[in-house]
Amino acid sequence: KVYDEEKLKHSRFITPGQLPNLKIQLYTKLLDSLKFNHVDVDARKQVGDLIENAVVLYDRCLYHDCVRQLEKARSIALRNDLVTSLVEINELHQRALRLTINENTRESVDMIRQEVDTITTRLKNINGLATISLKLNSLYAQIGSTRNKDELKKVNDFFERQIGEYSRKLTGVVELLFYYQSLSTFNLFFLHYY
Repeated sequence: KVYDEEKLKHSRFITPGQLPNLKIQLYTKLLDSLKFNHVDVDARKQVGDLIENAVVLYDRCLYHDCVRQLEKARSIALRNDLVTSLVEINELHQRALRLTINENTRESVDMIRQEVDTITTRLKNINGLATISLKLNSLYAQIGSTRNKDELKKVNDFFERQIGEYSRKLTGVVELLFYYQSLSTFNLFFLHYY
């Protein structure tokens, strides 16, 4: 069927005052159908929805169901390297485990503890590399491309001092992305030198 607003205005079933509300309902239904029928769902959105469902289950004291939702979210987050989502998942998982006791609780707690340690290290790496990239951008804005050996030495010493500790312990895609972003910013300094 085709939407014809003029025909609806003259319909005996709909009063003119109802039309704006019907349009809003139609628009909402359209957005909902597009959202649920979207084939290529973004992993971050999917994990967010699962976490939201887990929070609802947790609030309703359905802790085992909450843990199941969190395990689904964790597997998607690990597959897609969503480090910040894993922090939220682990925090809620720990709260849910405090209220449930079964034979797997100890193993789950140990697994979460190891994962939290790994995530903490990765977040430190990501934040450190992002800071280096921002510092390099700031330095580039101050001096531009290096024009002589003194500037070249200053930039090279700065970069080696900052990046040296990170180059050996990068494990994830996001960390590598920030590492290579720092390298590409570092290379901007040499555009006109050679």
